[in-house]
Amino acid sequence: MVLAVWAVAYLTWPFSNDQGNLAWVGDVVLSGGMPFRDAWDVKGPGAHLMFAFVEMVFGRNEWGVRLFDLVMLAVSAACLRSIVREYAGRGAMRWSVVLFLLWYASLDHHNTAQPDAWAGVMITGTVALMVTRTRLSTISGFVSGVLIGYCALIKPTYLLFFALPLLDGWCHLRAEGVGRTVRFWLASGVGLVLPIALCIGWFWYRGALDDWIAVHLHWIPSSYADVSAAWLNRGQYLLAFLTTERFAPAIPLAIGGLWLVRQQSDRDVVMLVVWIAAAAFGVLVQGHFYEYHWLPIYPPLALLAGIGLDALWVWVTDDGPVRLASPTTTGRVPRDLPVVTSIAVTLAAVVLLGAVMGPFLHVYRLSGAVVTGDFSDYERIEFGPFAHHGGVFPELVDYLQARTGPADGVLLWGSAAGVNYLSDRPAVGPFGFIQPLVDPPDTELRRQYRARFMARLTSVPPRYIVALNTAACSRSPSPDERKLMGQAQGLMRCLDDLPPLSAFVSARFVKDRVVGPLEVWRVR
Repeated sequence: MVLAVWAVAYLTWPFSNDQGNLAWVGDVVLSGGMPFRDAWDVKGPGAHLMFAFVEMVFGRNEWGVRLFDLVMLAVSAACLRSIVREYAGRGAMRWSVVLFLLWYASLDHHNTAQPDAWAGVMITGTVALMVTRTRLSTISGFVSGVLIGYCALIKPTYLLFFALPLLDGWCHLRAEGVGRTVRFWLASGVGLVLPIALCIGWFWYRGALDDWIAVHLHWIPSSYADVSAAWLNRGQYLLAFLTTERFAPAIPLAIGGLWLVRQQSDRDVVMLVVWIAAAAFGVLVQGHFYEYHWLPIYPPLALLAGIGLDALWVWVTDDGPVRLASPTTTGRVPRDLPVVTSIAVTLAAVVLLGAVMGPFLHVYRLSGAVVTGDFSDYERIEFGPFAHHGGVFPELVDYLQARTGPADGVLLWGSAAGVNYLSDRPAVGPFGFIQPLVDPPDTELRRQYRARFMARLTSVPPRYIVALNTAACSRSPSPDERKLMGQAQGLMRCLDDLPPLSAFVSARFVKDRVVGPLEVWRVR
């Protein structure tokens, strides 16, 4: 019931800044532009194409991406069910799916509807294609390669998951023979290369390949990932995630589920471990530990925890000698230790209570708003500056739509290209998302971006410019300090962060309005 109410309410959730930025890039693609050249973003083109697809199907709105996200969740749940069926019964299938959905529904509006979640769905489908077959199949190998290749177009770190078909072939080598195994590997490799090659060809044909290379081979390593630094700290973050976050009480159950899988298939237990390890290592490589970066690890942990939870449930509730809830495992488990039983029941209760608490809070807040008829507090808590009622960014959308036409450019000086998307107003060239203009270090690429931005700004000035207000900028000059003041302050930037822009605005624009912590400047 909690999940059903959450899913209905979920369709009303607004964009956060990530969904807005990606939707803006997808819209530029639908209009004939290219990612990175005509709409700058840090994620790969696979993410932009998915948002373009959502707009093509559902139109320009905020609910379409949420609906698409729910469809992807249903696909992931179906894949999880097919994998669990290999090792356990219906109870384990239900537990795994419910845990996965509850964990996902615990996330806020920023960490849901993310391309990382959709990559996790595709990897879950990849695993299902392999572990549900007793023999190697070139078709499943090819499809698995295509799915992993497309995931790599979302983020290159997802290439780590190609270890799964390589490992699957290696585990079948003795039984299947060299010839069949090599054909499986070749099919997987061709599948992996195909979407990447098609995307490279598309960028080359449209003359935007250099722009893609500049972002992913130059800007990200120098300004975003910093792969050479702080690996000890990254390891500590990983341990903290597994031992203190919502998954912590489920880890013992997942280990138990892994042991049950081990009783039936040595190959599959290795596959599941590699699945989890690749997902965790991908987060370490990125080094930012945003909550949505962990989304690809949700399915395998839910799968194993569900198997362990089902075995625990049968052990506690069965009156007779207990058999593990698996179609092939017949081992009996002694149940004459009251202390162990109490600990097991408590652990299961903590796992379930922790999983349901997040979505229950979403539903509880919504229920209170429905009863009182006042949605302002509910939206302020849930969505902050993106709230439909009282949020500064939707207020900006309405303000700009009322005072500009579709051809009038608007510069959102920060990470808020969703305002451009929802108001249907163009940004200043490719910089609806201004991170490459202000983030350190001062590389040659950043200088090129700044020169390109200022040339476009001065040749075709926007009608309005929105930036963080002077009061906030004077009190907290550091971007990290601004984040402590509020979400909108953390997303928007000060005009002084780029001195030529500040001088241009002072000479050509007049302050028109203050919207919360933001200033709106109108061209003279």
